[in-house]
Amino acid sequence: MVGMLRVAWILLFFGGSAMVSCGATFEQLRDRAALDLDCPAAAIRARAVDNRTELVSGCGRQAIYVTSCGTDGTNCTWLLNSPIKPAVVQQSTPSAATPAVR
Repeated sequence: MVGMLRVAWILLFFGGSAMVSCGATFEQLRDRAALDLDCPAAAIRARAVDNRTELVSGCGRQAIYVTSCGTDGTNCTWLLNSPIKPAVVQQSTPSAATPAVR
């Protein structure tokens, strides 16, 4: 019984700490893109491309970022994954299928 409780505490501790520390945040993305795009953080906007990729724009420029995590799934951050280009201005109105911009 004591052995089972010890295993449960170990799983709870390590499982819980992994859940807290995994995943790159929007704040990390915004701060990194602000430096790369030479743009104030408040002007940075991002749109999901897939579950690991964001298209980021601000101050007339855009770039693509991907999440990168350690081998254990923690210590995640965003990495620039494209050249920095002039932002593309969309002329059409957004549709229901258009992903939300943060």
